[in-house]
Amino acid sequence: MVRVAGFDLTFSAPKSVSVVFGITDGELRGAVRGAHDRAVVEAVRYLERSAAAVRRGHAGARVEPADGLVAAAFRHRTSRVGDPQLHTHVLVSNLGRGPEGRWSALDGRRLYAHARAASFVYQAVLRSELTRSLGLEWLRVHKGIAELAGVPRPVLRAFSRRRAEIEAALAEHGTSSPRAAEAAALATRRAKRDGVDAAELMAGWRSRAAELGFDRGDLARLLGRVRAVDLDSARWDRVFDELASSAGLTRRASTFSRRDVVQALCERLPAGAVADARVIEAAADRFLASSRVVALLPERAAGDAFRRRDGRVLPVAGEQLAYSTPELLALEQRLIDRAIESRGTDAVSRTRRRWPRRWWRGRRSPASSARWSSASAFAVTASPWWSARP
Repeated sequence: MVRVAGFDLTFSAPKSVSVVFGITDGELRGAVRGAHDRAVVEAVRYLERSAAAVRRGHAGARVEPADGLVAAAFRHRTSRVGDPQLHTHVLVSNLGRGPEGRWSALDGRRLYAHARAASFVYQAVLRSELTRSLGLEWLRVHKGIAELAGVPRPVLRAFSRRRAEIEAALAEHGTSSPRAAEAAALATRRAKRDGVDAAELMAGWRSRAAELGFDRGDLARLLGRVRAVDLDSARWDRVFDELASSAGLTRRASTFSRRDVVQALCERLPAGAVADARVIEAAADRFLASSRVVALLPERAAGDAFRRRDGRVLPVAGEQLAYSTPELLALEQRLIDRAIESRGTDAVSRTRRRWPRRWWRGRRSPASSARWSSASAFAVTASPWWSARP
């Protein structure tokens, strides 16, 4: 059996933010660094509330909530090829304290399951903080990430030499999958350069940026473009309506989870919205408890179980509820009814064999589906953990 000592969670700023951080100084540089640090803290707090759990019993079959995470953060400002790349490694110990005060291994599956959502939270809070403090404007959000408006693409490409190395390796082998990209990143990884003078490094970045036509004047023009806005109920309702539409959460899948909602909200927050992880999570819970959503009954799971703070035991898979929308379930019901009408009563058994068992159990109509509020998800205590080196 392989023993895991810990987990390395990496939160990396968009390239345009890293470039601004790298070629500026003084208060502007401090504001970018502060926004990044705050975003990392919020992302880890999201993980503490949503993914911190310990394994108990034979082969770790029982899962219980943990009292936060034991972690240390290390901030870095460069990529392996020496380009500006503001990022933080959060090293999480594979150790958690359960409800009774006993320490044991974390349930790493939960960290992996929520890692992408945590990354989306980091990016959303970073955008919020930089808009609030500096008035920065953003381009369209794609897969959780957005670049700053006003930083030219040639500048981004010039300071993305590490990415260029990985893409060249992928092209050489004729592959493009995420797994292939991960292998290419490992194969082309260089040893880190030690003893590089920070002042010399930043002077080189400024010189390269100036050669590309991006100087201090261009930096000044990035500031004060937009104003931060508070999210009122009307704005949230518009976002919720979009999530529940056919172009929202059910565009590519018939069901979704709470973390899918968190990710979707992070992508769809209005420009300049002021939000942190708790605001986003609270909005996700309001959406899941609304009439726009139907909670589906979980599959019966053998083996692993999750014990909530109220003492109830749920399957690990079932503790993470699946949801859908009334409109989609009604559409599926109409399709089944039409198949039954056109092919006779024997079509019922054939349709049931084809359809996921979870959908049929407890399903008579969308109105009769159980509505379970995600507000009952287990809570953990966020513990002080933050430490970063300059």
